[in-house]
Amino acid sequence: MIDYILIATGFVLGIIELLLGSFYVIFFAIGFFIVGVLGLFLEISLEIKLVLCVVLSLGLLLLFKKFFKKNQEIVKDNFLDESGFGVIKNGMVYYKGALWQANEISHLKEGDKIRIKGVENNKLILE
Repeated sequence: MIDYILIATGFVLGIIELLLGSFYVIFFAIGFFIVGVLGLFLEISLEIKLVLCVVLSLGLLLLFKKFFKKNQEIVKDNFLDESGFGVIKNGMVYYKGALWQANEISHLKEGDKIRIKGVENNKLILE
């Protein structure tokens, strides 16, 4: 009977992982499921099953998290902090689909194109 409870716990933890998306709970789901299935075929005491659940789950967690961290790339996702060109409109700079404030544009007139280095503190840095 406890084996079916362990298998059901594994399924419930798997569903929780789908809802959370944390990539931690899945290892406990796998551990509970494997120990539950092993318990159906082997005569193992409750204490051993629980210890196996914890050891297997933590072992899988440490093994696979270390494996996935090695292959993970750092993605820079700040498209605003790139150089480009803007146009003066309404006393502001039109850049990447939005109007921005910038220093040193008082001498420029409407429609002038300017080169932009990037964005800092919600203001454009001009060349």
